[in-house]
Amino acid sequence: MKTNEIKVGGVYVAKVSGKLTNVRVDAIRTRQSGYGSTARDQTVYDVTNLATGRKTTFRSAAKFRRVAGDPSGAFEGRLKRLAERGAAGLITAEEQDRQHDALVQEELRRRGLDRWVCVSSGRIETISGEARSAEVRKGDIFVKTSDHRLGHIGKLQIDSGMDWSHQPGLSGKKTDPTPTFQAFDVLLRDENVGEPAEEGSQDTFWAKFQKADIDPAKE
Repeated sequence: MKTNEIKVGGVYVAKVSGKLTNVRVDAIRTRQSGYGSTARDQTVYDVTNLATGRKTTFRSAAKFRRVAGDPSGAFEGRLKRLAERGAAGLITAEEQDRQHDALVQEELRRRGLDRWVCVSSGRIETISGEARSAEVRKGDIFVKTSDHRLGHIGKLQIDSGMDWSHQPGLSGKKTDPTPTFQAFDVLLRDENVGEPAEEGSQDTFWAKFQKADIDPAKE
C-alpha cells in the first residue's frame, strides 16, 4: 500500500513473521534514518497485531497489503476474479472448476462450523442463474458465505450420493457430473431450517437443513 492510504486507527492486513494477519495502526510518525550526509526522514508505523496483542513498528508502507475486510481480498472477490478469468478464456473450464472448489474448501475451513446439512431432500431457492430452485438431497451440505435478510446465502456441497444435477438454466437437462461444490448461489431461508419432514407429509417440496457440527480440522 501507499503511505497516503494508511490512517491512524485503521485496520489492515499485513505480513507479520511470514503470516498475513490484521493489524491496527496506533500511530504514524517520522524519525531520522542514517547519519551525517545520508540522514533522512523516514515514516514509520506503530501497530498492534490484533491476533496476538503484540505491538511492533513497520518501517515501510509496503508491509500493509490491503484494508481489512476489503472485498478485493475476500472470498467473494476471489470467486469473481476467477469467473472473469474463465470468461476471458485465460483458463480452461476444468481448471476453473478445480480452483473454484479449492477456494470454497479454503473458505469453509476458515469459517469453521458455518454450515448446515440437509436432513430432508427437496429443493432450495437459487439466487444466481436462471432457474429458481435446485434439487438437494439428504447429506448435502450448505456452506454459508454471507447473510441475507431472509436467511443465509451460500454454496451447495454435493454429497457423493448425487451423481447428476440440474444446473440453473432454461433447458432443465442433466449436465456433466456435478463437482464437489455447485457454482451457483443459493438462499437458505429460515423456513428451510428445522426437523426433517415426516413420511407422508405434504411439506416435502423444500429441503430441510440443520446446523452441522463438523470440525474442519478432522476432515
